[in-house]
Amino acid sequence: MHIDRRAFLKYCLGSAAALGFPLSVVSRLEEAYAAGGTGLPQVVWLNGANCTGCTVSLANLISAQKPTDIADLLLNTIDLAFHPNLMGAAGDLAVQSLQTATQGDFVLVVDGGIPMAFDGHTCIVWSENGREITAKEAVLDLAAQSMATVCVGTCASFGGIPAGNPNPTQIVSVGQLTGQRTINIPGCPPHPDWIVWTIATLLAGVNPSLDERNRPVQLFTEETIHKRCPRKESGETKLFGQSRCLKALGCKGPRTSADCGQRKWNNGTNWCIGANAVCLGCTEYGFPDAFSPFYKVEYSYQNYSKPTPEPPGAEPTPSPTPAVGLRISKAEYNRERRELRVEGVGPAGAIVKILDDGTRVLLGAVSVDREGKWRSITRDPRPVPTRARAECNGRATTAVVIRK
Repeated sequence: MHIDRRAFLKYCLGSAAALGFPLSVVSRLEEAYAAGGTGLPQVVWLNGANCTGCTVSLANLISAQKPTDIADLLLNTIDLAFHPNLMGAAGDLAVQSLQTATQGDFVLVVDGGIPMAFDGHTCIVWSENGREITAKEAVLDLAAQSMATVCVGTCASFGGIPAGNPNPTQIVSVGQLTGQRTINIPGCPPHPDWIVWTIATLLAGVNPSLDERNRPVQLFTEETIHKRCPRKESGETKLFGQSRCLKALGCKGPRTSADCGQRKWNNGTNWCIGANAVCLGCTEYGFPDAFSPFYKVEYSYQNYSKPTPEPPGAEPTPSPTPAVGLRISKAEYNRERRELRVEGVGPAGAIVKILDDGTRVLLGAVSVDREGKWRSITRDPRPVPTRARAECNGRATTAVVIRK
């Protein structure tokens, strides 16, 4: 089926309520529709350091309703002049299409963070006259010429996962690179409705109102996911699989602004919390580092030891006195075996968590035996901690790791 730009405008008008278009945008879309959809700017879509998940998310929008084909939507309706994953052209022909499109009005869409290490050469977007063009160079050049720059996904908007610690390729956001105000559509990935809403709004000649993070206020309201979550009043749970609030398990809904719970994903099928997973805060600045660890799990189980029956006539064996305090008696790293061994004493039956004292990364969890002793062995820890930390029942102790 061939879906032209006029059909796309008709789709936007018919879905105006669902997509949440303001009346000013609807009016201008109607004018463009009456004119046959001609004269609209082209869209140039660049991929930086990304996983292509944002493009996949956009494709999910049209799986069950018109437009029904991703190629028709992007090549014939939005007039996508350049997209390395979706366009039919390749090599010099694709570069020529890009150069032609950028001679007139165009909207620049960037998907993915921008590497700065090695002068940007960890991310090459195309070759021109035998010279490699980096994402850094391409974005700097095209952002200066475009009508607007749209950052699709958290990576382009804020750095996202590629910019996570230790960020070896020195990823920055598009806004950090260009110094210009971008229109950010964060999410890992963003909802397809958010992408369509933003592009259609720009096609109508309207610049959306933005919040302090340059996100459209129409899409990313001040109300958090937690405030509008249907599980909010059901009480918190510390176990997965229950239809109750997941805040105690690490859900980031109280810190995240998005309408995922109302809009839902995969054509309104479900969303993260509805699938009994915690919200990770993927639409927020600082994701993922500022929202890690994603899960908050408390160990509350105890080991069961079957008592050994006493032989007839024997004196009862006195029960061992449990070690009330928590202490590390040994913390050694064996270079040959690449093995970290931490052991000590603690309350019998309790759970001891072993962590890297510097990074607070969890290395393991063990139970204390009947004699009040525990031992943890971690194979090939990376990096090897300089100090080990043990936590149990609200208490903590540390010890220097001896390397042998």
